[in-house]
Amino acid sequence: MIAGALSLGLALASFTVLRNAFEGGPETPTPVPSDAAATALDPATICDVPAFDPDVALLGDEFSSVFGGTGPREVPLEVLEAPGTSASTMVGPASEALRSYLASPDAVNAPSEGWRVIAESSEEMTFAAPPDGGYSNWWVTRFTKNGGAWRPRETELVDQHQTPAQRGRGLSLTWGETTVVDDGVWGSTLHLKNDRGASWSSGEDGYELWGVAHVFDPESGEEVGHAARSVGGWGGETMLASGGTLRLPLSLGGALTALGSGHEYDVVACVHELGLASPVGLLRVAEHSMASARVLTYPFDGISMEALSGGRLVIHDGCLAVAGRSARPIYVLWPDGYSLVYRLDEQPVLIDPVGRRVARLGDEVQLGGGFVELEHAESATIGGIPAGCRTGGEGYFITSGVVGG
Repeated sequence: MIAGALSLGLALASFTVLRNAFEGGPETPTPVPSDAAATALDPATICDVPAFDPDVALLGDEFSSVFGGTGPREVPLEVLEAPGTSASTMVGPASEALRSYLASPDAVNAPSEGWRVIAESSEEMTFAAPPDGGYSNWWVTRFTKNGGAWRPRETELVDQHQTPAQRGRGLSLTWGETTVVDDGVWGSTLHLKNDRGASWSSGEDGYELWGVAHVFDPESGEEVGHAARSVGGWGGETMLASGGTLRLPLSLGGALTALGSGHEYDVVACVHELGLASPVGLLRVAEHSMASARVLTYPFDGISMEALSGGRLVIHDGCLAVAGRSARPIYVLWPDGYSLVYRLDEQPVLIDPVGRRVARLGDEVQLGGGFVELEHAESATIGGIPAGCRTGGEGYFITSGVVGG
């Protein structure tokens, strides 16, 4: 696993995005945040830090749709730890519909025992039971009322997880030195500290964990740019001993285009997967030159199409594209936080949200993702697609990143 990277064991849909190693940067003495920002900025509010509740668990993940929306559902532990009952003896709203569903071909592998209600309203009932075979924690089926009758709406096999606040209990974020951006490079000074009094594990396979930076003008208190909305790559388990610290990559990508050379900013880092917020730190910008081309980006949540494309990285009509495999260049939509910067005397360099070099302008790259129509590309692209990049290309390819190294 790359230095400073930490993976969090979550039961999420697996995908692969291969990225280059995290590049360190210069370090300077311990920062002292501006007095104005230190009093005005509230890291807990900025990061939407959740309250700790030991009596609930999360069912599902951010891709789950069985609960009537997209995302997991908090359920009281007392409901999940109860023995449940046979579907044949259940009473109450939609219980007869549950029995009819379990007798249908759609539920041939469904459990017959251990059922309980985990969510209910006048129009929806959601039931869950541990499935046979142990291949998942819960079999969840949701019923909705249609024309006065209860009908099965959706079924999903989901796992049970701790909440972010539970996973991050006894952990904290601290800053080491000032974070310095110099020639498109920065070294993370964000540390995860284990104060639990026992060792901590990120769990088995999961997404790489990094600090998502919110950058602020210390005089106005206004946010500069935006915090990149992207998840990290897929990694393995990481252990952190009691009292130990681990440096995390810092995602600055969403703010890079708005930073000015010679300026200092206040910064707050969020690790949403652990429900953590850092104190206010200091970000110093030395030399900072962005390439003039627009890198089209979109919020990346880990879901990726599986088609392949690629070609030579070029700037076409002011936007980053790939050329050589079609009559005209193809515009590429990258995960939020990807940027094109100048580093020393090199050609412009494409970097990911935490500053790792992906490729240079002119390099041949292989991309994983899929083609999308202009209408969908427009709605997905942060800030929209510039007029010059609407008609001069072969189309749009939305990618999860470079594959093959």
